[in-house]
Parts: sequence; C-alpha cells; structure tokens
Amino acid sequence: MEIGELLKKYRLSLGITQKQMAENIVSTSFYSRVEQGISRINAIDLLKILKLHSINKTDFFNQISVDVSDHSNNNAQLINMLFVAFFDNDLSQITTIKSKIEQDSSSSQNVKLYASLIEASLRHDPSLIDDELRFFIKKNLFNGLNWTISNLKLFVNSMFIYEIDELAFLVHSILKKYRATDNEELQKITASICINFLDLSYRNADSTFWNEILSFIKDLPNTPDLLMYKLLAKYYQALLAKDPTTLKQIRDILLLGGYHKYLDLLPKY
Repeated sequence: MEIGELLKKYRLSLGITQKQMAENIVSTSFYSRVEQGISRINAIDLLKILKLHSINKTDFFNQISVDVSDHSNNNAQLINMLFVAFFDNDLSQITTIKSKIEQDSSSSQNVKLYASLIEASLRHDPSLIDDELRFFIKKNLFNGLNWTISNLKLFVNSMFIYEIDELAFLVHSILKKYRATDNEELQKITASICINFLDLSYRNADSTFWNEILSFIKDLPNTPDLLMYKLLAKYYQALLAKDPTTLKQIRDILLLGGYHKYLDLLPKY
C-alpha cells in the first residue's frame, strides 16, 4: 500500500471523517488529495497525524509497499519514512529503512545520501560520512550557489559536515534569495536550515550570525505549519540568553505535543 491508501485504511478503521483525521494539521481538501494519491504529505505533518490518532509508526511503515516500476514515488516514500524516523529519534527505524534502500536497486543516489546523512546526524557522528561523500555533497551544493528545492533539501540534512564559517556564507546566500518567498514549501525548508544553523553554531559556541537567523524566522508568516520552527527559534534564543523559564515552557509544550523523543535531540541549559 502507498501512504495515502494506508491513511485511508486507518481512518476507516477508526471510524472518523477526513476532516477529523486531518484535524487542522493539514486542510481537509489537501488530506483528501493525499488519500487519493494526488498530493504527497510531508514527514512532519504525517508524524503529527500518526501521533494524534495513536497509530503505531513501525506498523504503518511496514505496510508501505515498494513499487519498483514507479521509482519517483518509491524514492519519495522512502525519504518521507526517513524524516519521520528522524523526528521521532528512532535509530532502529532508520537502520531498517536504510536496509530497504540498500536492497532496492531502484533507489536513487539522493535517497542513499539522505539515509547516510540522517543516520550520521541522529548518531551525532559526522565521521560516518566519508571524504568522498563529503566532496560529492559540497560539489553539488557549491555549484554556483544555484539553490533549488532539491539541493536545499539535501543541504538541510548535510549541514553538520560544514565548518561554521562555510555555513554562515551558504545560509546567508539562501536567506537573501528566499527572504520574500510566499512558497510554503520553501518557507519550511529555509526555516529548517535556520534551526539547524542555530543548533550547530550553539554547539560550537558561535552566535555571530544569530541576529539575521532569528530575524528571518520572526518575519515568516504565523501559520500552523511554521509553529514548530518559531518555537525552536525561541528555544535557542532562550539558551543563548540563559533563560531557564522560557526553556522549560517550550519543553513543556513539546512534551505535551508528544515530542518527548525529539526533546532528547535538543541541547539543554
């Protein structure tokens, strides 16, 4: 089964409507298109829906079939599965998905890259990315700074292989290009890049570029899709300000939302 078919199967077993299944995480019309296989749901929204309705993620993903005749759709599903496992801090699931990717000859080079990068990121072990892979990633991303959605998605998951000064240069070029975008997907990707930069620079005790990052996130629309990014920006701002009250408030909100495993990934004061 594909993701849309599985969501429909679980929804019907729960005896709820599409509107109840979507529950303001995505619009009902968009959710309907996902069930029909017309639109693809992103990993964060899928994870929210699974959590909301107490659907076991492992059981869900084990039922996703791999259609080797549809390489594009198969690759998109595998990447989605990787992101969901990452946000749930589920290393065993990452390992399982990576094994599926290695066994599937139709998996694209990008999918294999995502698997390696996400595993290394979750293990906090950049050494898992060898020099050849680092060179390949940097060569593709430095290619004229021609930022597209595809290489931005690769960049957001490979930021930890760069030095902070390299990152500052690249992130500045991205924010300059997309500061005024009203494309929702680009807003999410650039917000992810900002949060990753805050995390990496905080761990390296370097906050010289933070004002531009925080200003960029603050200026993003106050939509539900961007709520998590805005909360995390406030979290890192509170870390820098050594503000335990705000940190606790944000951690409590994330805990209430079911992100207890994701909290383990965040630095603590």
